[in-house]
Amino acid sequence: MDPFFNSIDLASKVMSASVSAHQVYASNIANSSTPKFKAQNPQFDVKLDQAQVMAQKQADSIVGGGSLMDGNTSPWKVDSKVTTSKDPANSAGNNVKIDQQMVSMSENSIMYMSALRILSRQVALTKYAITTGGR
Repeated sequence: MDPFFNSIDLASKVMSASVSAHQVYASNIANSSTPKFKAQNPQFDVKLDQAQVMAQKQADSIVGGGSLMDGNTSPWKVDSKVTTSKDPANSAGNNVKIDQQMVSMSENSIMYMSALRILSRQVALTKYAITTGGR
């Protein structure tokens, strides 16, 4: 897959994972006074599938710059999971730490906005190439 489209794919995957994480943080905050509620911790890792990148390089060397790989596959993987917090309970009988949840939500919002900015720039470049740059 072309690096241009890889960045679009990665940005959209990060945005999707970020929306899911935001929902978890919002649920934790909404349940901060619910007795015995256990906070959830969203986690996502962005990984580059090295095996796929190496296969692409090998295919490129055989074909002489062409590609044998499926154009719809991306070497980027975004692994998401949610775990239950093991922090001790507070006075409300749950383990939600509002300050920590708000900081995590803010960090997550920054991640989302960064991915959105990358996606917006790629779309603007595509629009430019189609309308103005292709003259």
